[in-house]
Amino acid sequence: MKKIKSFLITILISFFLTLSCFAADLPAPFQKIKEAALRCEKDADGDHISKKTLPNGVIFHIAHIPGEDVTGLSRGDRRASIAVLWNGKYQQFEILIFSMGMVVKNEIISKEQACQEAYRILREMVEGKIF
Repeated sequence: MKKIKSFLITILISFFLTLSCFAADLPAPFQKIKEAALRCEKDADGDHISKKTLPNGVIFHIAHIPGEDVTGLSRGDRRASIAVLWNGKYQQFEILIFSMGMVVKNEIISKEQACQEAYRILREMVEGKIF
């Protein structure tokens, strides 16, 4: 029963994220990520950043940085990480890939690619029951 419920939740999230990705004027699902990040406490710089770690060591971040107009999320561990973000200042989606803490790829991507990557990370968050 839990597997069916989890599967249905994943399907619903997929449907709504896909729908919002192609129908909304605002970059989506990044609006939802921003809303979730805004529920987190501000840090000393006024940024909304939340970090959650799974027992297997995988770390997830959601963030909204008002001063830079950046909203995004990331998934990674100590060796490799991926971040997908909306850069409102430049009106573009970006993907960053890190290896051992160093950026190895920083690329502008399409809205569709950003939504696919964000959905993949969000699905892992739902499966891990975080955020």
